[in-house]
Amino acid sequence: MIRAVTQRVKEAGAKVEIKEIKEIKEVNQASQEDGLKVHKPFVFIGSSNSSDSERVCADSQETLTISCKGISVLLELVQCTYLPVSRFIMSSSIEKEAKFVSLAPVYIDALDNSMETVKEIGIILKELEKKRLITLDYDIPLQDYDYKQHTNSVIFAYFTETVNEGKRNPSFLCDTAKIELGSMALTELGERVSCRLGKIAAC
Repeated sequence: MIRAVTQRVKEAGAKVEIKEIKEIKEVNQASQEDGLKVHKPFVFIGSSNSSDSERVCADSQETLTISCKGISVLLELVQCTYLPVSRFIMSSSIEKEAKFVSLAPVYIDALDNSMETVKEIGIILKELEKKRLITLDYDIPLQDYDYKQHTNSVIFAYFTETVNEGKRNPSFLCDTAKIELGSMALTELGERVSCRLGKIAAC
């Protein structure tokens, strides 16, 4: 789903580049003349110094840089409200305090997603969370989602096998592979930015 939206974002970006930059310049100029601080999010599409990223100004003092794939996640959350996310945990059945996050965040849209694909989207999700555009909650699972794409995935099976192999080593502390099921959602700032991006993509 996210990959499909990415292509639409790229196509929309080429169409609105000049229009958006002109609009932003006009509003920023008016704001300076009136002595006002601009709070409306602005979006630069296809800037000269980055062909595959977006620069979103939350106000006149702050600029957010969002990749096309990051924008795809935001637009997908506009449509779905919530998306599933998980993280892989190694723990010990003996040492109750021994618990380690091995991989997070994990978003899987196909059972055979590779480690490379999962890590790539994980980096994007971390960046969006850091920029306060989304929340990642591993203790709030989606009620109407069965998470089979996560629990039955090739990558989780490989993780479980790795932990089981480690149990043969006496010095290996963890002996249990777990998966924590959660959800991601837009923050208030993420909703404002996504709303603006959605209008641009529709042009």
